[in-house]
Amino acid sequence: MAFVPYWYPNPHQFDNVDYLDLSNPWDFVILQGILIPGLAKVRVSKGRKLDIKQPPGSHGATITDRGYKPAAVEISLTIFTARQWSDLQALFNGLPNGFTLEPKPNNAYKAPAYPIDHPATAMRQVASIIIEDIEGPEPSSSIHGAVEFKFKCTQFFPPPKVNATNTPEGTIAPQPNALAPTDPATTVPAP
Repeated sequence: MAFVPYWYPNPHQFDNVDYLDLSNPWDFVILQGILIPGLAKVRVSKGRKLDIKQPPGSHGATITDRGYKPAAVEISLTIFTARQWSDLQALFNGLPNGFTLEPKPNNAYKAPAYPIDHPATAMRQVASIIIEDIEGPEPSSSIHGAVEFKFKCTQFFPPPKVNATNTPEGTIAPQPNALAPTDPATTVPAP
């Protein structure tokens, strides 16, 4: 990928501003231990997969809960300095340690899952993501002269391993309880 120069006539006008000191942890995102340049906004959408079946012409529906689905994570980055611009391009091209925001396809390609650090993902228990789609750069709608990128990601959330027989270990015979009806013929009266 070719290096694209910064677009402002004075590319170093923000070099004396340490934007890390002017904001809080909500403004930054860290992937695989690497601070992604620019101001970040992270949104997390997490829920259950429901199979809803409604017979035609009827009221109500049968709902089958299929469990939690992987969270959708959207990262919006706003780039407004020459250093952020060049640092982000380096992440697109790939670092010497192999980290890249846009891996090149190959025969054995599998999308990498990256650990993510951000207050929103931590609160929603999203520990790692796979980058699915990247939009941008495009002019920022909120900061004149800045550009924005949108990263659409999915939580890396493999299903738990189940044993071959699908029989829980250490099971015991079901016991009657106050919530389950019992057959009076099999109930032993209290002494």
